[in-house]
Amino acid sequence: MKHDSNITFKNSKEINQQQLLNLYNAVGWTNYTSDPDLLPNAITHSSFVTTAWKEDQLIGLARCLSDDAYMMYLQDILVLPSMQGKGLGEQLMQRCLDRYEHVKQRVLLTDNREQQVAFYKKMGFHNTRDLQKFHLNAFIQYKGVDLM
Repeated sequence: MKHDSNITFKNSKEINQQQLLNLYNAVGWTNYTSDPDLLPNAITHSSFVTTAWKEDQLIGLARCLSDDAYMMYLQDILVLPSMQGKGLGEQLMQRCLDRYEHVKQRVLLTDNREQQVAFYKKMGFHNTRDLQKFHLNAFIQYKGVDLM
């Protein structure tokens, strides 16, 4: 993991709307940015938000939803493409895991790209389809999208 002393981490929901939009657009998550007022609302209502900054630029973010007892759902984890490969995603994830260390179940959904699958496995997550001792199913509805 490469270290950059100019990078700071904050646990705060106070993030400029344009910086949020810039970060989400940079990683191609335009579904989040198509309604510019919705994203700041989602951040405000998240249970926990941790961010990475290089000087005054937002370069990474992870956010969770949780009941703070039984479940934590990792909703987003993203790093500016030019800053990827420096361990920032791992650090953001670890900050979420540390915050919810006491919670029994940690869940996330991600696409099936090899890079994402490898990252989450490296961070200790298991795909439900691979479980042998503890059988689980994941179900989803996605408003406005035909999933089949």
